[in-house]
Amino acid sequence: MNERELAQNSETPSSVLRELASSSDVEIRASVAKNPNTATDVLMELGADFPKELLENPIFSLLLLFCKNLIRIQ
Repeated sequence: MNERELAQNSETPSSVLRELASSSDVEIRASVAKNPNTATDVLMELGADFPKELLENPIFSLLLLFCKNLIRIQ
């Protein structure tokens, strides 16, 4: 499985997704932002560059419910 496939696969371990999040490939980083297995801190970092993908992530709405301080508006 190549890196792009790994970034899109919801069974890819979060540790691998964390590494892929620093890829120079924009498509890989965008896929990591959409992957429900991506760690919350990585999602928040990628969300700045990929807000649409973050909002499309199936886990994002659950994070909003359970993490009251997830988003801070300054």
